[in-house]
Amino acid sequence: MTNLHRPLLAALAVMICVLSFAPVASAARRKVPSGWMGTAADARLISQTSDLRNEGRHMTRNGVESVRAVFDWSHIQQYEKISQVPAAERSRFAVVDGIPTDFTDTDALVRRAALQRLSLLPIVTHTPRWAAQHPSAGVASPPDRPFEYGRFVHALVARYGPHGSFWPANPDVPRRPLRHWQIYNEPHIGQQWSVQPYERSYVEVLRQARIGARSADGGAKIVLAGLANFSWIELGNLYREGARGSFDIAAAHIYTRKPGNLTKVLDRFRRVMRRNGDRRKEVWLTEFGWASRRGGSGGQVVWEVPDRTAAKYTSEAYSRLSRARRKFRLGRTYWYTWLTQDSGRNMWEKRTGLRRVLGPGRVRNKRVLTSFRRAAVKLEGCRKRWSSTRCR
Repeated sequence: MTNLHRPLLAALAVMICVLSFAPVASAARRKVPSGWMGTAADARLISQTSDLRNEGRHMTRNGVESVRAVFDWSHIQQYEKISQVPAAERSRFAVVDGIPTDFTDTDALVRRAALQRLSLLPIVTHTPRWAAQHPSAGVASPPDRPFEYGRFVHALVARYGPHGSFWPANPDVPRRPLRHWQIYNEPHIGQQWSVQPYERSYVEVLRQARIGARSADGGAKIVLAGLANFSWIELGNLYREGARGSFDIAAAHIYTRKPGNLTKVLDRFRRVMRRNGDRRKEVWLTEFGWASRRGGSGGQVVWEVPDRTAAKYTSEAYSRLSRARRKFRLGRTYWYTWLTQDSGRNMWEKRTGLRRVLGPGRVRNKRVLTSFRRAAVKLEGCRKRWSSTRCR
């Protein structure tokens, strides 16, 4: 080897050494808090563990950081007394505060969310027949005795909160206790809350929920039911009934033809909060989105639009919402929903999914998921790799 080559080889060795220890290029700067981009998980995901496992992986790969899902009181505490439970089913039930309680589905959901590092927002809703004020109204009836709902919320927090029994019983699951609890859903709509006007009965339930949650976790946060349509008017009605002090986070549901209307509604919503002394509280957008149709110019409602339009509106929506996040103290956003079959005439909510079920074991991404993923790459500081994001 000549002397001429030795300096060149030495320089090459130094370069290899430097490259070997050089840090991997860091992700872009995060522009929103962790959990800000979320989605709803529908009943299909909650009831089928295999779907929950597979779809949970797709969620994290596409930038979802939080999930909103129903914790169904009418299912978890279907029976008032253990003697009413069929003998063949009793092994699923634990007796909690004297009530037979089946945590099977919620355990699976909490487990999967924790394994995927997803923040989970439970919607604690659906009154069981034995606790209903009007049993003939089904799960839409408010509780006859609101303290029973508060007791149920206490049982959930005692299982899944920071001191919850679920965590030591499942040491293989990363400890991600639930701290936020949404109390029912859209009570101003008769199909969701059979007693109208709803304000007085709902506020009493809200108060009992806060008592129940805080008795098990002093740091638990109560999220107001999502208010839809003229949400700012409904919020004002709840304040007049004395709701202030019974919730920690307000919630709105916004479905609209144009993305620009999202911030217009949030502005009206925030004004009501400021007038009622809740300037510092966050608002969460716990439902929004567009129903998408393949072909055609539109559908049943103004927020049902062609696929391409839905994808375009989704990109614009996240851009607008992220820019307005600090102005409106917008703590989280939840696209409604993750998975739909995109079928059924005059049923727009069956076409709002980011993914579409084609048949047993067959699911396909929709155009709106591409827009969602691109927003996640931009807002969450993700590193894009192939067709997925790697944010965490």
